[in-house]
Amino acid sequence: MFWPYKRDPKTLARPWAIPGTPGLEHRIGGIEKQDGTGNISYDPANHDFMVRTRQAKIDGIDVADIDVDDPTGRATTLVLGWGSTYGPITAAVRRLRAAGDTIAQAHLRHLNRSRRTSARFSSATTRW
Repeated sequence: MFWPYKRDPKTLARPWAIPGTPGLEHRIGGIEKQDGTGNISYDPANHDFMVRTRQAKIDGIDVADIDVDDPTGRATTLVLGWGSTYGPITAAVRRLRAAGDTIAQAHLRHLNRSRRTSARFSSATTRW
């Protein structure tokens, strides 16, 4: 029997059921599920357990340090972006550099308040 809500003990990830595979149908939806069975649950203890389990799953993901692009190693200004801002920020930083400004750029790929992330220069040893 396929148990879509059972988690891998090491990664806390759930198994992937390829859509349309006979015998692997299961319920999906935004309502909180009981751990293991996937039944809808309003139990506060289950909710607490599920919140902590999801946080433990995120905490187990290895996130690399942020690379800071500073070709000169002398930048005093850092432009920090995330999401869809990469293209516009990169274009603006290129324009500023072409005009003679020493400016650094970094792009966040993972946003999670519970993680401490350090940044490193791509051409310098200073940390932001």
